Amino acid sequence: MLAKTHAASGRQKMPNTQVATLLNDRLLVIIRSWNGVDINQKVIEEISHYVSAAEADLEVTSPFDYSENLTPYANKVKVALLLANHSVYNTDNRQVYQHGAEVAVFFQKNNEIAWASVGRFSILAHKANQQLKIYDSGSKFDEEVLLPVDLIGIYKNPEISAGSFSVKKLDTLEIKSIFGQQESVWECTVTNFGSI
Repeated sequence: MLAKTHAASGRQKMPNTQVATLLNDRLLVIIRSWNGVDINQKVIEEISHYVSAAEADLEVTSPFDYSENLTPYANKVKVALLLANHSVYNTDNRQVYQHGAEVAVFFQKNNEIAWASVGRFSILAHKANQQLKIYDSGSKFDEEVLLPVDLIGIYKNPEISAGSFSVKKLDTLEIKSIFGQQESVWECTVTNFGSI
């Protein structure tokens, strides 16, 4: 997967968003930290380590339950995000809130892209001249409140959205964050989905 980003800020500024491409371009981690970038590398390494181990051994154990409605790889990506949350919640934020981040993770295996997200990320797939909304994030308060409700590291059990979709006929994947009537926008366009 190849990712290209674009950002435009209005009066309200979103923090910088980091995009890491790992595991031979099959793992994409998007992170937007709301109190400096101190946790970015920790989160990226935790996610990458678990996804790599899970790919090598589908029976790898997890301290978290799997969701019956998700594919095996979507469960693995969700667990990787839960492990990253656990790490930040129990170390950096153990005594007092210091860090929180919005994170979206995408992992391609064969013809499947598994994803998990916490925070304000919308996911659109462009397939054969059609735009398909995979996931839409945000709330009715997005026009007034810049800080998202969902961040990793804040709660012991954050609300994580997850799923998967096929790369068949997929031209581009678009990941967006919008605040305030389109005035602050961050977007990432992902291409190059070979059968891996």
